[in-house]
Amino acid sequence: MHCGSNVQYVQAAIVLIQDETTLHPQRMRESVLEGRVSLLEAAHETRQRQEAARVTVEKMAATWRCWTPAQRANFGRIVGVAEIWDDAIEPVISERGELAHAIAAE
Repeated sequence: MHCGSNVQYVQAAIVLIQDETTLHPQRMRESVLEGRVSLLEAAHETRQRQEAARVTVEKMAATWRCWTPAQRANFGRIVGVAEIWDDAIEPVISERGELAHAIAAE
């Protein structure tokens, strides 16, 4: 009580200590310890990343199929056409191209 700690801060610290979803968890912890990022903010970001890591591609696809055309368009606006193309469509096209070349080579 006298040092300003409470259950919420202890739980947030535990989230950071046990985190396995951050690419560089030590950097996040150092940022908190150095006061560049608040403990609660870091824990919130970590929890969001952990929640996202639990979502399967199948679940995301099912959710997408339930959206209205307006929701899909809004998603495209927010994420950006270039990001969707570069990160979701182009890799699939490349895979198919590589497969076609492999089949043609046989």
